[in-house]
Amino acid sequence: MKLKGTTLVVAALLGMSALSLAGQPTLAWADEKTDALQQRVNKAYIQLESYTTELEVASSSLYTLKQDLSSIQGQIEETKQDIAKKKKEISKGQKVIAERSAATYKRGNANLLSVVFGATSFDDMFSRIFYANKVADRDNKVVEQVKNDMVALEKSEQELEAQQTQQKQLVVSEEQKKNEVEQKLAEQRDFYNSLDKQLKEELAKEEARKAAEEAARKAAEEEAKRRQEEADKLAQQQQQQRPQAQRPQGQNQQAQRPQGGGSSSAPAPAPQPPTLGSNSGNSPSGAAGIAQAQIGKPYVFAASGPDAFDCSGLTSFAYSQVGIGLPHSAQGQYNMVLGAGHLVGPESLKPGDLVFWGYGGRGTSIYHVAIYVGNGQVVHATNPATGVIQTSIYYGSSYDLIGGGSPV
Repeated sequence: MKLKGTTLVVAALLGMSALSLAGQPTLAWADEKTDALQQRVNKAYIQLESYTTELEVASSSLYTLKQDLSSIQGQIEETKQDIAKKKKEISKGQKVIAERSAATYKRGNANLLSVVFGATSFDDMFSRIFYANKVADRDNKVVEQVKNDMVALEKSEQELEAQQTQQKQLVVSEEQKKNEVEQKLAEQRDFYNSLDKQLKEELAKEEARKAAEEAARKAAEEEAKRRQEEADKLAQQQQQQRPQAQRPQGQNQQAQRPQGGGSSSAPAPAPQPPTLGSNSGNSPSGAAGIAQAQIGKPYVFAASGPDAFDCSGLTSFAYSQVGIGLPHSAQGQYNMVLGAGHLVGPESLKPGDLVFWGYGGRGTSIYHVAIYVGNGQVVHATNPATGVIQTSIYYGSSYDLIGGGSPV
């Protein structure tokens, strides 16, 4: 877990000043106070990062729900168009039958007589009546089939509208969840910043105390040295005045002040950069440099630049600068890479590739995205405490690291 630069400053200051603090109860208490405050800052940072991840997960889930809702709405629109088409077919068929019936009614018995007496034989007459009825039956069956089709479409429309209502409720619920997490994140960010400011003030006070103590120590040493020189000079003068006396062999000994200092264990070496491949698609390498140019800018949820970013906002901004559009969603960007068939393991990434993290390494729970810049390093918008930074690809939980690739 990478903490803010304050952590390293505190460790260095505590180490360098161990000698001057030895045997000083007041300053030892100050160190304990600073250590306790540093622990609170670290704890607040971890919670801040947790809320940031939770917010990214909620955002990805909301993106998926909205995509599903859009698909259902599209199906409803298509079904309505099919129903309208069927209604026109029914209307047209009913109109044809009505026109035929009206014509028959207007001709009255004359029409029947023409069928009967116009026949050349009894078989001919029977055949005419039979086929006239068949035409009417066929028309009725066509209209009935269209009606049945329309009933089925209307039922489908009702089912889709029910799904739409349910999906809208899921979207509203997820939006509420996202808003709640966003509020918690804002409160935690303010709390963290407050503690961080307090810690810096305590460090400044501690440094001022140590500087004053060091100045007093040096002044005391200079004074002791001056007095020793005066004493040595006086003794020398006394020896010169008594030449017969045996002069003692003086030996100035300078006390060696033990050198001390706090020690801290060296940080564990960063993981060796993975062996890079070239089979992860056609990602624009220029996107890596664009992302690196944003290092130091703040993290703001849902921001996509140019002054602030969240994780998917940074990647979509970098790709947009080279003419490639990406959705402002870590899950959506992962889906593009997966759909393009370019998803590879960390060892096969190349500069410009997108890198993803998902809960338990699952592609359906993507919560973070970064841009690979080479040598085992990624650039990403992390959280409100650290903003846009460059870190090892094994930032955070390596268990959640999925891999990545190019969306194109």
